[in-house]
Amino acid sequence: MLHSLKAIISTEMKLIWRDWLFRIFAVLALLLLGGTSFGFFSSLTDFPYAARSIPAAMPYYVSLIFNVAQIVVMAFLATDILKRDQKFDTLEVVFIRPLDNHTILLGRALAMMLMFLLVNLLVLTVALVINLAFSDLGFQPLGYLIYPFLLAVPSMFFTVGLAFLLMQLSGNQAVSIAVLIGTGALSFFFLGERWHHLGDLAGWFVPMLYSEITGFSGFGKILLQRSIYVLLGWTFLSLTIIRFKRLPQSRLKRNLWGVFSLLFLGASLIAAWQYWRLGDAPLRLREEMRALNAQYRETPVLSPLQVDLEVRHLEERLEGKASLRLLNNNSVPLGEALLTLNPGLQVEDVRVNGAIAAFTRQQHLLLVQLPSPLAAGDSLDLQIAYRGTVNDQATYLYIREEDRAKPFRIWTAKADKRHAFLQSDYVLLPYSVMWYPMPGFTEGSFFPARLSRPFCRFSLRVYHQPQMTALSQGEAQADLPPGESVFRPAYPLPGISLTIGNYQLEEIEVDSLSYQVWRYPGHDFYRAAMDSLGDTLTGIIRDMRHDYENELGFGYPFDRLLLVETPVHYYAFDRVWTPQTDRFQPEQIWVPESGGLVEALDLKRIERGLKWRMERGNQTFTEAELAAMKVQRMLQGAFLGEMRGRFGPGGDIVTYQPDMNIFPLFFPLSNFVDSPASPYFNSALEGYLQTRTQTHVPMWEVTGATEMSLTEKASRSMTLGTLDSLLLDDEQRDIAATAVAVRGEVLFKTLQGAAPDDQTFNEALSQFIEAHRFQSLPLDSMGQFLSGKLGINFDDYLATWQRQQGLPGFLIGNLDLYQTIFRGKLRYQVFFEVENPEIIPGILEVQFSYGRGFGPRRDQEETVRVFELGPGEKKRMGMILDQEPSRVVFNTIFARNLPIQYAFRFEKAERRRRARTFEGEELLDKPAPSDTAAIVVDNLDSGFRMINPPQESLLRKWVIKDNPEEEDFGFFNVWRPSPRWELIKNATFYGKFVHSAYYVRGGGDAHKAIWEAELPVTGRYRVYTYVFEEDQLLRPWERRRASWDNFHYRIFSADGEQEAELPLESSEPGWQLLGTFYFNQGEARVELTNSGDSFVVIADAIKFVPVEVSRAE
Repeated sequence: MLHSLKAIISTEMKLIWRDWLFRIFAVLALLLLGGTSFGFFSSLTDFPYAARSIPAAMPYYVSLIFNVAQIVVMAFLATDILKRDQKFDTLEVVFIRPLDNHTILLGRALAMMLMFLLVNLLVLTVALVINLAFSDLGFQPLGYLIYPFLLAVPSMFFTVGLAFLLMQLSGNQAVSIAVLIGTGALSFFFLGERWHHLGDLAGWFVPMLYSEITGFSGFGKILLQRSIYVLLGWTFLSLTIIRFKRLPQSRLKRNLWGVFSLLFLGASLIAAWQYWRLGDAPLRLREEMRALNAQYRETPVLSPLQVDLEVRHLEERLEGKASLRLLNNNSVPLGEALLTLNPGLQVEDVRVNGAIAAFTRQQHLLLVQLPSPLAAGDSLDLQIAYRGTVNDQATYLYIREEDRAKPFRIWTAKADKRHAFLQSDYVLLPYSVMWYPMPGFTEGSFFPARLSRPFCRFSLRVYHQPQMTALSQGEAQADLPPGESVFRPAYPLPGISLTIGNYQLEEIEVDSLSYQVWRYPGHDFYRAAMDSLGDTLTGIIRDMRHDYENELGFGYPFDRLLLVETPVHYYAFDRVWTPQTDRFQPEQIWVPESGGLVEALDLKRIERGLKWRMERGNQTFTEAELAAMKVQRMLQGAFLGEMRGRFGPGGDIVTYQPDMNIFPLFFPLSNFVDSPASPYFNSALEGYLQTRTQTHVPMWEVTGATEMSLTEKASRSMTLGTLDSLLLDDEQRDIAATAVAVRGEVLFKTLQGAAPDDQTFNEALSQFIEAHRFQSLPLDSMGQFLSGKLGINFDDYLATWQRQQGLPGFLIGNLDLYQTIFRGKLRYQVFFEVENPEIIPGILEVQFSYGRGFGPRRDQEETVRVFELGPGEKKRMGMILDQEPSRVVFNTIFARNLPIQYAFRFEKAERRRRARTFEGEELLDKPAPSDTAAIVVDNLDSGFRMINPPQESLLRKWVIKDNPEEEDFGFFNVWRPSPRWELIKNATFYGKFVHSAYYVRGGGDAHKAIWEAELPVTGRYRVYTYVFEEDQLLRPWERRRASWDNFHYRIFSADGEQEAELPLESSEPGWQLLGTFYFNQGEARVELTNSGDSFVVIADAIKFVPVEVSRAE
């Protein structure tokens, strides 16, 4: 049989190689995948760093794309084999030989799979050569060996088996191919992301990215999913063998293959059921945990004073002993202690003050019966022995399951979302994963209610493998044998973490603060740049720390700062109530593997940007200066929050880019203001403090018509509801977090305005923070402190802030700049007027920049002022500046205005003799409304509508769904304008508070914008259209792409349809006359089409101004 099988395989492989479809596929696979691999991963390209930082990403990409293509081609070739037999009887001689059906069919199937596998390996060999010779990507041999068998082989079995079976059942190649392609499309477009990727035939959605620290995440689950398709392939092949049309075989063999088909089918169903259970178990667990939290929500809890831990790392298990000293801070005695512990850890023994105590365990909750009620103000000692594994999915209960199910994608690679690791060769345990018992519930379990962050003393003793390194908070005790580590932090903490791995240390000490980098071998992408700096690195770190602390107003609270490399699979969800994620532990920042998810750590891209600026500015720097600037940009962008944007406009190359801003180490992990009556006050304080360190928005982010920012979405949501309703809406958690932070900015800038001066306010707030480090302090204490320091009634401001509903709105105009002589020196006088017609007071921040670049950077000088406007107030603001400003940005912070920020560039200031000089504010009377007879129809008014051509196909209807009720602001794509009317925003457009317009790709005549107005009287009217300012709408590099032509309008008047053209190139911004027309009383209509040669057409507002009217008799 083996000899016959070998002969058939050899024959079929020759026939397949002679097939031109296979040859074309092989050549295209080599050229396209080899070329794209070079284009994406070679050292000559500037592809996103995330894809270039993980060595396994390259073989993963090649194998994944090849697998999708091979399924399509294999569908044609597999069906063609049986069609060839039916048409030519090419193997009739073979059929009459004493060969079993399974020998023939298995030989053919194996031949086809071997041919495709050989091409796959050949393409991977080309990728390997590129990897080693032309790329600075690390080399991971396991990826080249295992990905073909994880991806291609299961798909081959399924496709070949199903193709053979379909041909036997239908006898029609076209039908068989249609069913095969349809099955693949159904899997790719519909089933792949559902049911935990159970229906993912190609493995496109299954997380398979390999980490050099922890390997595959959930490798057993991956094998289970891929085995389903191998077993189904064998099922189809078994059924094909039974139905194969040739000379009759023995009944025994037919029955035997029938049994095999049932066994394979049963095994595939069992594997599918087991895979489904594995995927569904975390959902059921979290649902039970949420229900238990709700059940015990009102249970009083004890407060921790001291926690001493002793843990032993045993392969994939943890054995621990915890000694806790707990205080009853409640007003009533407690007879039961409620604690939390990861549900994967089993409690073996509980003792209260040394005596064995009864306890009850319900998932993550541990309820300990106290021997006698613990009186208010008393404390007790609790000892708990536990062991088991840590279930990393038993956390983030506040995250919606829909959000958890969203893919973690790094270009084409899919990574698993892991929140902790407990493996034989690696451990990563944040304190939020409950790896040790703590009283009460995890932070944020009931947000926005009952938010707390207790601080207590910790000590930790760890037993681990001698060759591995353990990391935690505090300095590791030095005089211990290998395999034992002890940590005793010098200050109370909100929690303690544990990391164990094969780490290497690099350390530098600057001003008595130890900076430590703990990385895995070979992951030193930053080393060459830093080694070339020598002692300069110390100065860079010192200056950056001092600048950051000066902006923040207080210092770094810990004794050391550790950058710890973590696996690429580690995923930390954002929290609504704090900017601190689990990537920040006390003293530590958990950096993604090789820094790959942090774009700012891409030194190659930074270097190219610096050299481009040097050439553009005709500047010259030494190699040492260039290296220093490169490292400084990297550190500032990664950890000080100065790197903005992603790869490409609105790009989504990486679906998870963690915010690595170092701020959580300065406040959230060392301070907390406990305010039960105002549960999100601490969140608002954290949000305000973080804004102190954020560089103001660069000009390129203020100009252009960008998508809505989170602040703008939050403002828009607050105009329709309250903050409480927003916080309770699970679908808007990101927006809610931004709303809390920005509301905090409003409160504290209001307090800043009420203080004697800015310096007094900043010093008072900083003193309070520094004096209460590592404490959870009541809000009353903070209020009393600030009231005494600032001479204000803090409680009144807080009460007003809490009661406030709705938002202010600002009307800004009459901006003027000129030179003047003030106190004997040349100065620059700025005037502008601001009105707040709403019933809510508001804060307006004004930022002047002096550079002519498109910054600003942290080292660029700016002037920032904050003004307060009461309800219905109108003010003229005057400012005298020492330097000539190049631009001004008005930041409405949290208002009805859209966009939130308006940027204006100044022309060269001219000298005005005897001109007024004024510094301050003055109230203005509101003038009577002018132009009252004019009728304006804006693009957001009910009199405006659009016409788009019918959708071309059913597929387009499925993919592009119009939903005008939920229309959001889009991105003005200069390079690929929208083919349908799309809503965009920019300060240059018309509007009271919301400045918006619609745009569409130019060319054709099918798209129409229609304005309809109800005119009160018959008569002649001037018709105006509002024209935008190109410099405000387009960024410098976008203006080169813009090609404007006339906009074509149609006016429907009493004289019929008339045409009017707007020469955009020669039109000034603002209202431009289209003409004067005679209208009857009633409806007037104006249309704008997308005809002409303009690259886009923009529809904003139309105004009708009466010239002469005749009233109807």
